[in-house]
Amino acid sequence: LKASKLLAFPNLVFALSQLFRLSNRTGLPSRAIMVFSGASWSLDIVEALFSVISGAQSEILFFVLAICIHKFVFGGHRKPPTKNPKSKALSKCPSFALSLNRKTLEYSSKEDLLEELAPQLGTVKPEDVADLLANLLETFGLKEVGANLLKAVHEVARTHAADGKTGKRLGTLLLQGYNGNRLQGDFDTLFQELQISGDAEPRVVVIALKSALRTRDIPAAVKHMRVLVPSMEAGPSAPAPTQLLQQLTKVAVEDGAFSLLLEEMKKCHLQHPMVLEALLQECTRSGNGPLLAKVEDFISSEGIAIPAACLSTWVRVKASESEAARCLAEAVADGPVPQDLLAAVAEVAQVRASKDLAQAVLKHLPSSRVLPATAAALLRLTAQGLQSGAEAILELYEGRLGAVSLATEGKAERIVAEAAIQCQRLDVLQRLMAASSETSRQVSLLKSFAADNRLEDAFHVFQACQQKTVTHYNALLDACADCQDTKAARRVFADAISAGLADVVTYNTIIKAHLQKGDLDSARAGLESMRAAGLTPTVVTFNEMLDAVVRNGARDTWLVIRDMEASGLKPNHITCSILLKGISASSSPASVERILKVVEAAGSEMDEVSICSMIEACIRAGRSDLLLRQLKRLRKGNRFNFHSAHAYGSVIRAFGFLQDMESVWSSWREMRSRSIALTSITLGCMVEAIASNGRPDAAYDMIREALKDGQMRSLVNSVIYGSVLKAYSQQKNFQRVWAVYQEMLEQRVQCSIVTCNTLVDACARSNEMGRVESLLQDMSHQGVQPNIITYSAIIKGYCQFGRLDKAFQLLEEMKRTTPLRPDELTYNTLMNGCARQNQHERGMRLLQEMQDAGVSPTNYTLSVLVKLAGRSMKLQQAFDICEEVSRKYKFRLNVHVYANLIQACLQHSNIQRAMDVLKRMVAEEVRPDVRSYTLLLRGLITGGQGPEAAALLRAAFRLRGAHQCVAGSRFATPIDVLSGELVTEILEGIARQEDGEAIAGQLLQELLQVPKLNLDPKLSLRLVRRALNRG
Repeated sequence: LKASKLLAFPNLVFALSQLFRLSNRTGLPSRAIMVFSGASWSLDIVEALFSVISGAQSEILFFVLAICIHKFVFGGHRKPPTKNPKSKALSKCPSFALSLNRKTLEYSSKEDLLEELAPQLGTVKPEDVADLLANLLETFGLKEVGANLLKAVHEVARTHAADGKTGKRLGTLLLQGYNGNRLQGDFDTLFQELQISGDAEPRVVVIALKSALRTRDIPAAVKHMRVLVPSMEAGPSAPAPTQLLQQLTKVAVEDGAFSLLLEEMKKCHLQHPMVLEALLQECTRSGNGPLLAKVEDFISSEGIAIPAACLSTWVRVKASESEAARCLAEAVADGPVPQDLLAAVAEVAQVRASKDLAQAVLKHLPSSRVLPATAAALLRLTAQGLQSGAEAILELYEGRLGAVSLATEGKAERIVAEAAIQCQRLDVLQRLMAASSETSRQVSLLKSFAADNRLEDAFHVFQACQQKTVTHYNALLDACADCQDTKAARRVFADAISAGLADVVTYNTIIKAHLQKGDLDSARAGLESMRAAGLTPTVVTFNEMLDAVVRNGARDTWLVIRDMEASGLKPNHITCSILLKGISASSSPASVERILKVVEAAGSEMDEVSICSMIEACIRAGRSDLLLRQLKRLRKGNRFNFHSAHAYGSVIRAFGFLQDMESVWSSWREMRSRSIALTSITLGCMVEAIASNGRPDAAYDMIREALKDGQMRSLVNSVIYGSVLKAYSQQKNFQRVWAVYQEMLEQRVQCSIVTCNTLVDACARSNEMGRVESLLQDMSHQGVQPNIITYSAIIKGYCQFGRLDKAFQLLEEMKRTTPLRPDELTYNTLMNGCARQNQHERGMRLLQEMQDAGVSPTNYTLSVLVKLAGRSMKLQQAFDICEEVSRKYKFRLNVHVYANLIQACLQHSNIQRAMDVLKRMVAEEVRPDVRSYTLLLRGLITGGQGPEAAALLRAAFRLRGAHQCVAGSRFATPIDVLSGELVTEILEGIARQEDGEAIAGQLLQELLQVPKLNLDPKLSLRLVRRALNRG
């Protein structure tokens, strides 16, 4: 095209671009691209056109037919085209944006953009260049345009547009782009240019105001507001809505710059009623007394009279009986009292319990056309008891208020309904429901009674509705389910069927009612009756069943999934979220893997929320292997294109859990480059990922940088500091822990109970229990009350350093002086202390006390008890406790309990029983951890059973000749890969035994083929040398 100089004909370029697109779709050779290099290009074009047309006859035929039909049907109803002043510029190059590829978004300089746009710029006049560039930005969309392209467009406009001006349209687009990409310097420069050229119309000033609010520049925001206030009087469609005023006052309050705001308003003479209204509303919202005092000083110093439009807000802000009476008297003197003022005075009367104000409001109430807001305020006032209860409410509603419709005032409607029910005036209730003709309002009132567990009153509302629909029946049925009245639910369900008003939602709700009672059989019966009625169960039906099953222990989870698939339905993202929600640290590995297979099968049904749930589930289960597999699957499927800070936070946390710091930082940089609004949670995930990977100093530096950033400063909270405190605590660097805590106090960061517990735990880890008393005093000053975790952490500190009697003394003091009662963590901590001190009887008494208190033991409890019994040389008791407790409380032993049983067996030199534990473990589909394999392998070597150790090592790496106790099981391999150091140690141990060199040498050759197993390179040489020495 360039060689034939055809780019001078933009319309021809557009036509050819469409032909090339059609040619590619129909599979024809793109000969049309080649023909322009010769001199006879016109004949070749014709030939190319005919070749394309002949290959697309059916498409062209349908296209022509569609045009004819459209002309015949709609030809006489076409709207005359309106003249667009920019149409002349646009028509000169209607397709220039189509000739650009997506790489245009990544242009890094003005020269790159000029090279691409050279053909178009050569065909238009300078006064049309700005519109061309505006078309470019609008074609791609400002959200897709990066900072480099924005700057390049601006530079091209300066050099090629008439007088170097961007104009209103392009200038507005560039300002929006600069603001979205946080390019404040470029934004300020362009805005000044538009002001000088006279192109800063109100819409442009609105963008500047939003930018000033984003950067929290109060003086600049006030100046922009001064320009916009006159246009705000145009009404709700004005370019600067009153919300910006409210946002300005809110920013000033948050930054402690309210005095600065008032000073800037004085300088700009900004005393408009709308401004005063915004100031007063902020005082109302914040409930800040000193703030109101500053506004009053501003009003008095400027000699401002409260405008009539602001009187109602002023009355609400002051909340003073005398001020309300004064404003009401002024309004009475000026004529009819505005109803919003009457409503405000009524609210003050309610707050101050003033009968005089209440009577004054009633005195000046208009005789007709009372507004719903005014009526609502009076009804709330009457309901408070200033009059005489339910009868007075009905008298006011029927008499003075003329039974005004309260459809928009839910609380007032509820007051009248309650009064009608209490006085057994069902006729009033019926009129009230008739006035609220919308079904949604009637249903909302019904649900409000059900939410208060007043099911009988909900039935009264239902009966008062004259025209009942399926929505009414479903709402009442749902109310019965929420109130757990299955009998009433069955009655409503039967009535709905008799009335012919039962749909899928009706059946789903009765199924939910049965599930809430744990009656899975009745729920399944409801499912069958739905099918018998000719209705098809939906995914919602099964998700309701699945959610109830998961909440009640997940025993029948896979039965529900099987029924769901048998109905031809596939699990969706909600199904996946329910299943993932059921995963916990105690979930069996087999169950976790099975759930993730369902998640993987859902594929494209997974949304960002489901992906985050999956990540959190893997982390809760401690399954780094499954998490890594899922992340690889998502990355392979291009599912990492997230749009929310929450999703990025989950991904950052996942990579931090996997100790993949490179991916942590790349995810962070990607999120920041896309200008996704940062949240405290996302920043917390990033700090946690850095700190938990042994880099608390780097995490602390990130907090310091955030505090220096005006936009990020407000995001820093005690939870984020807590990650750094925890990391320093784990490193037993108590000096840094305490230094960071002192900085939190200096920064006036409100400590949460979690942060305080982290500090107590740090004291316990570092034997700094003497600091606990001062820490508890700081908690008291900040209004943070110790909870059971606080006491458990202190008890843990005493137990770790051998002060068991002090720990039991604190337990008794807690039970005596606080309403707190020990939980599972408290008992487990004390039992662990007993195990450390080898106080078997004391630990067993704690177990009995724990059960008597209604605290259920868990796998962690059993792991501690096994350790206690093992150290007390009571091996059989360890097995008996595990069997008895797990059967009584209906849970399966986890990998940690089995590992402690293995260790107990080895402490008693019973290697065969330890191997039996491994066999049972695998049979129960519990995958061993590295610790279990380490204990067994070293035990076999110590016991002189080299061949057994070799067979077990083969099982760990799925090699032939695996140990018979685990052979053939897919759960034989450990959760994590055995380290090269451990394997080297075991191979050398095998070689040291009689005839062990050959076994070790053969096994070494096979292990060298295992990927990612890093063995000592000199191991082979040492084995050969050992064999030669023995020979």
